[in-house]
Amino acid sequence: TGIMKKLPDEQSFYESDSTIKWIYGALKDKNAAFFTLNENPEPKQFEKTKVKESTEKTISADLFRKAAEFSYPLPSGSETPAKAAVSELRKGILEDDEYTRTVSVSEATKIPSFASEKADAASVGTSTHLFMQFADFGLTESEGVKAEIERLADIGMITRDDASRIDLMALETFFRSGLCALIKASPLVVRERRFNLIEDSSMLSRPAGEKVMIQGVIDCFFKNPDGTFTVVDYKTDRVRREDGEQVLIERHSFQIRYYCRAVERMTGGKVSRALLYSFALGKSVEVPYGS
Repeated sequence: TGIMKKLPDEQSFYESDSTIKWIYGALKDKNAAFFTLNENPEPKQFEKTKVKESTEKTISADLFRKAAEFSYPLPSGSETPAKAAVSELRKGILEDDEYTRTVSVSEATKIPSFASEKADAASVGTSTHLFMQFADFGLTESEGVKAEIERLADIGMITRDDASRIDLMALETFFRSGLCALIKASPLVVRERRFNLIEDSSMLSRPAGEKVMIQGVIDCFFKNPDGTFTVVDYKTDRVRREDGEQVLIERHSFQIRYYCRAVERMTGGKVSRALLYSFALGKSVEVPYGS
C-alpha cells in the first residue's frame, strides 16, 4: 500500500528513485488519496479510495475539572519508592565508595591523564575498596600486597589507574591486623554479598503499610568459633585520629546494623560483632549491636 500526492504517470512511479519524496509529500497533503496495490501490481491497476476525514472529540469542562482535581486514594503508596539502598534508610546518610561495585569502568568516568598525577581522596578510597573486593587473601599473605595488586591489574579485575591509586600502606596495615587474622582463621568467610530484603516503608521514615525492597552489599561477614557471625564494613573515610572513631560510629552505625540484620535473616544465625575497619585509622571500630 502507499499514499500518493500526485503522480505524473504510472511508469515514472516505478522507474523513479525518488518515490519516497512522493510519499512524504502525500503525507503532508490533506487532500491526499489512499491507494491499494493489487498482487503483482502492474501500471493502471490502482484502486483508489478517499481518506476518511478524522473527527475531533472534545472533553467537557466538567470532566476535565474532575480529572484535574482527582486525588489518589493511597497517597503514601505513590510517595514510597518500590526499592531503596541501605544508605536511604535514614535521612542524612550519604552513599560512599562501597556502593561502587563495578569491574568495567566507563571511559567517561576515568580521570584524564593530564589530571591523574595526584588522585583525590575519593578516587583513592574507591580503588582501595575495589582491591578488597577482588583480592585473594592467601596470595596477598604469601606474595605481598603489591604483587596482588599487579596480578589483579594483569587479569583485568582492576584498571591500571586503580592500581596506581591504591593506598598500599593502608592495605599492608590491614593484612597485618588482628581482624585479618580472624578472617583467615574462620571456617566460613563471605565477601561482597549482595542482598535484597522486603521491609515496611516505616524504615524509610514514611507512613507504615507499604512494602519496600531494600538493596545493599555487605563487604564481609565470617563465622566465629562459637558459631555466631561478625560483620565487617570497610571504610575509607578520611577522619582524624582524635575523634575518628566516634565520627565513623555516628556516620555508619545505622548502616552496619542493618547489614547485621540482613546477615541474620540470610543465615538464620546470630551476629555477635559489628566492625567498621577504617583504612585511615588503620584499625577496627566496634559498633554495638543487639539483635
